[in-house]
Amino acid sequence: MQSETHEALYRSLADITHRTKFALGQDDSRELMSLLREHRDVMGKINRAGLSRDIKLFKLVEEMYKQVQEVVEEIGKRRNELGRQLIMFEKKKKVTAAYAGAMLPIMAII
Repeated sequence: MQSETHEALYRSLADITHRTKFALGQDDSRELMSLLREHRDVMGKINRAGLSRDIKLFKLVEEMYKQVQEVVEEIGKRRNELGRQLIMFEKKKKVTAAYAGAMLPIMAII
């Protein structure tokens, strides 16, 4: 019974991970937030279920670990890219503001 519970939880985690990969590809932030809640819920259930002694689950757990790590890495890449884009946006905004500020005195003369 315990291993069946663990297997069901890990299969739920696999489903959430798969849907997360898809939502990342679609840039669907609403779906990602929904999946975050589901992920937290399943992980809480896994923690409450405790450790399983069933060696048959090892491959499933190992595969889930790899899949979750892939999603974490992709989220990290996207976070870094968004950070870079925000920095570039701010720099452009400052340059535009400086240029517009320099143009005001010239426009006043004309």
